[in-house]
Amino acid sequence: MDPTGTYPDATVSTFTMADLAAIPTDPDRLIERLRAYHAIWNARGFTQPFATFLPTTANLLSMPLSPAQRAALIRVLAALPGTKVVGTVTDPLGRKGISVDLGGEGGSVVYSGKPRKELPVSYRLILDPATGATLAHVSYAARTALGATKGQVMGYQARGPESGWTGKPASPPQGCKRTGSVQ
Repeated sequence: MDPTGTYPDATVSTFTMADLAAIPTDPDRLIERLRAYHAIWNARGFTQPFATFLPTTANLLSMPLSPAQRAALIRVLAALPGTKVVGTVTDPLGRKGISVDLGGEGGSVVYSGKPRKELPVSYRLILDPATGATLAHVSYAARTALGATKGQVMGYQARGPESGWTGKPASPPQGCKRTGSVQ
């Protein structure tokens, strides 16, 4: 959380913990809510249609959702026409997970230099089979070009197995005045 009380990932919308807790657990109601997030997304200057925006909402799987919320989102994503389960894989940290492709090419890796070169990539999520939580986001070369072979891992972001305090929670320094409320 940042000092304003918002969750640091704003790829779908800006969320407080209360906003995240209010995400619907019914897939139909969730789609309605996702349409509202899409309107926010477009207000930020993006102009993609709702169908193109929907795979982006997989980023919610990396956020603190309840199992019921996560299940509803997985159901919505599984119903997308471009979604396919690739199979069981080992993520970059050596954990077994389910690899899910949400629709083919979806970005590019940019090589610096003149002229600027871009290699199209496809993205896959690797999900924990027990919880549906995201273990990793992995980008793969979508075709052989620029020294990369099709299917080669071009980058990844992996989440650790858990989060929480690593020791005793910090306490304010002696004499520090409390301002505002702590949530």
